[in-house]
Formats: sequence, structure tokens, C-alpha cells
Amino acid sequence: MKKFQGFLLIVSLLVLIGLATYELSNLGRSFGYRRTEKAFNVHVPDFFEYCGEKVPLHRREVREYFDRELHINAYWHANNELLMRRASTWLPIISQILKEENLPDDLKYIAVVESSLTNSVSNMGAAGFWQLMPVTAQAMGLEVNNLVDERLDVEKSTRAACKYLKQLYKDLGSWTNVLAAYNTGAGAFMKSMSRQKSRNFYDLDLSTQTTRFVYRTMALKEIMVNPEKYELSYHPPKPAPPFQVEEVKADIPDLVQFASSKGVNYRTFRNMNEWLVGDRLEVAKGKTYRLKIPAPAAAGTAGSNEEKTVMTGNAGK
Repeated sequence: MKKFQGFLLIVSLLVLIGLATYELSNLGRSFGYRRTEKAFNVHVPDFFEYCGEKVPLHRREVREYFDRELHINAYWHANNELLMRRASTWLPIISQILKEENLPDDLKYIAVVESSLTNSVSNMGAAGFWQLMPVTAQAMGLEVNNLVDERLDVEKSTRAACKYLKQLYKDLGSWTNVLAAYNTGAGAFMKSMSRQKSRNFYDLDLSTQTTRFVYRTMALKEIMVNPEKYELSYHPPKPAPPFQVEEVKADIPDLVQFASSKGVNYRTFRNMNEWLVGDRLEVAKGKTYRLKIPAPAAAGTAGSNEEKTVMTGNAGK
């Protein structure tokens, strides 16, 4: 009898779980949620280049590594949609700087992999779109201290990353080597080349992290260049809201008060100037900072990226 009662209890619980799952599924559909089903076939392309260098996909291990990263990232649909939205804003800016610096456009995918195009800060202290370490950033001319972190200025950090990438390419001779060295560090990569007697990334036995970084960068290029193939929405670049630039040559003791004096709430001000990491700004003699301030929307200019420069502070300081 007790066994029968136990059996009935289990059956009842299973029925209740089934009903609850069905109701939750209906509720999800009513709010527009649906499970993502496999809707496309992922396969490694027959031919692929990165920075104009042919990837040797005829080699079994190369093809398998590429295939792994392509599958993992192609089916990470929600993340890819977010990347496409951010890319529509930031990649045109990065591409323009790469062009001005005479560097391959494909290098922009380093920033996509490193930070997902956000000003994130890692546990190791790397920061910004390009995840530069403080020592590297400072060596490339960026200011990093407790009040200012120019790694969080997209334009300046991209210029610094370009300088670093040029240096790596000069030392390593191929952009694939540059990718690996960017992840593991130039010194460590050079030691691997010396120890393993090869200057070709594809012949080197490197850490799983570094190997995956290289192939993930390539895989995301394949996905983002062909969004329709991977059922991603194309998001055309949105014009930035109009802003004006204030050139500051004197200390600002209180950034909250400064923003308020410009008719801007502090959160908006900080979002437009993420490189300001303190609550004040100290300006050394001869130094100039450029602060972005939302510009009043004028008829016929709304949505434009018009830059108006206003001088503030004591130019003689």
C-alpha cells in the first residue's frame, strides 16, 4: 500500500511539473520570448584571409581550431546581436583611425574580442576597448592615474593600440604573430618562437588561451562580415548626438559642479568622458584636455556630429 501511495505521489509531482513547464512556455510566448533553434549550417569557409594573410585551412589542426571557434561564437546569438549593435557605433570610428595609421582594417576585431566594444576593466588591470595594461598604455603615450585613464578614451586608446601593433609587426613580421603576441605578451611570444625554433604562429605550440584568442578573432571577423549568413541583424551606423568640445587648461576641482554649470547631469557627462575616473581634474602646465559636452539640438543639425570648440581656463598655466 505504501509503495502504491509513493508511486501516486511521484506521478502527481511529474504531472504538476509538466503543467508548470507548459504554462511557463505559454507565458514566455505571450511576452515574445522563444527558444533559439538551429537555423543555419556553420562551416569553415574554403578560403579565409586575415589582414591580407592567407589562413592555411588545408592543415587539419588549423581547420579544427577555426571550426571550433566559429561554432561556439556563431551560436552565441544574443551576444552577437549586441556586438553588431555596438559595432555600428564604434567600428566606423576605429576603422577610420586604422586607415589613417596605414594599418589593416581587420585589426579592429582585436577590440571586439578583447572587450566586446565596451570600456571594461579586467581582473589583471587591463582596460578599455583594447584592454591595454597600464605600463603598455603609458609607454604608448596615454595618461593613466587615479584621476585620468585615457585607455577609456576610444579615440586615444585606438591611436595607442595602433602604435603598439606597428611595433609588434616590426618585431614579429606577420599579423597572425601579432595577434598571438597581443594576447600572451610580446616577450612570452618571442621566447616561444626562440625555444620552438619557428617564427610561424601555425607551427607553434602555445597556450590554449592564446590559440583560442587568435582563432576567435578570425571567427568573429567571418561572422560580422557575413551577418545574414549567421542570421544576425544589420544595424546601420547611427549618427552621434551633437556635442561641443571644451578645451580645459586649468584645474577643475569639482567635476559635478562643472557639469552642472554646463547644464548637464553628471551621469551624462561621465558617460561622454569615461576617461575621467576621479571626481576632479588636475591639469599640469602645458597640458590640455578636451571634454565633450552635449550641444543644444539646433534646427537642421540634430543628429549631426558637429564639433564646437570653446576655450576655458587659464591658457598661461
